[in-house]
Amino acid sequence: MRTREKALLIMALSASLSACGGGGGGGTTVVSFFPLQTAVANLYSTGYQKTAVVSGTALASGVAYPVSGAVTLTLTPAANPTLFEGQNALVSTASVVGSITVIGQTLSFSSTTQGYLSPAYEPLGYAGNGQYCVAPVPGSYPSTVTVGQTGPIVAYNCYTDSTMTTPTGSESLSFAVAPGPTSFTATVSLIDTFVDLSSVQQFTAQDNYVIDTAGNYTFVSETGQQTIDANGTPMTVNLTITPQ
Repeated sequence: MRTREKALLIMALSASLSACGGGGGGGTTVVSFFPLQTAVANLYSTGYQKTAVVSGTALASGVAYPVSGAVTLTLTPAANPTLFEGQNALVSTASVVGSITVIGQTLSFSSTTQGYLSPAYEPLGYAGNGQYCVAPVPGSYPSTVTVGQTGPIVAYNCYTDSTMTTPTGSESLSFAVAPGPTSFTATVSLIDTFVDLSSVQQFTAQDNYVIDTAGNYTFVSETGQQTIDANGTPMTVNLTITPQ
């Protein structure tokens, strides 16, 4: 259950597009409760590397341009004990490398983010891509979840850097649980939203995972939307990332 890391992929891809000038299943669930905290621990204790395809559209001046691409997603295991804003923390590095094609142009990019977690894998904050975000109160994943359940995970105050002198806005991560593709799975969606200092939504992303009764997880997809300035023209980018 990556919090901000894959959401930053959507932002990195969207930012790259400015240079151009222009999940879940539907099974009937039998099991009532699914161990979300165990799935989170499994993710951050092992990390992963995945290849994924990117698809979507870039909408500018009423014209929708198709977007395609391929990326490599890497998440290192949470390790290297340190202090983050006075709290004991583990560090998990997320990176995305790849390219996208839109309006006949192929753009390469690379992005790295440091995520900070408590020893119990509670989200504390992250740093990267011009953002330094801190949770005033450590986030928390529910121990177990059930289909139909929703709720908050963490809220961040965000700044341009670690001096925390220039705020940029606030960010929240929440969850929603739907039936999985089989009767013994559930689809957990993590919904990440960033608003600026005027409380205007700038970005949203939704990660979709399937988890089972043992806490095993499968990353299914991510969707995201962001409006950017493409050489003076507002462009709304809608992207879907699907692992292979």
